[in-house]
Amino acid sequence: MAQKNTKSNTTTSLKQTSTTPKSTSTQSSVKNIQSQGQSMVKTTSIEYPKNIIENYIIIWLNPNLDLSNEENKELISQLRSIVNTTITLTDIDQCIKFLEQIKNEKVFLIISDCFIKQIALLEEEFTQLNSIYIFCDQKLKF
Repeated sequence: MAQKNTKSNTTTSLKQTSTTPKSTSTQSSVKNIQSQGQSMVKTTSIEYPKNIIENYIIIWLNPNLDLSNEENKELISQLRSIVNTTITLTDIDQCIKFLEQIKNEKVFLIISDCFIKQIALLEEEFTQLNSIYIFCDQKLKF
């Protein structure tokens, strides 16, 4: 029987892992301006939307998640710029129920270190889990 790869990463802070794909800027945005009967071309730099991954969901499971915190709001905004559907949950049972309902999408699961053991037991049951990312304040040994 093939063994499923463990899909967990450890990092020291939430902020470090909030990388997003670089957006594409271009100098090719051109506006035609009519000025005193003469046509002028003005080149400006615009920023296109970041690539959004379709058919994926990010679930962030953290029992102490404070959605009123500005840093957390910014992080969620950055996550949504990568994947349209970003769900925040504080309870493992909510997470399990949500995972059971997902049929056609893949899931990036972000968990706090307090859920490591529970999620490790469920990993093989939920084939929709693409990756599991673990955030904690200390380095963990696996």
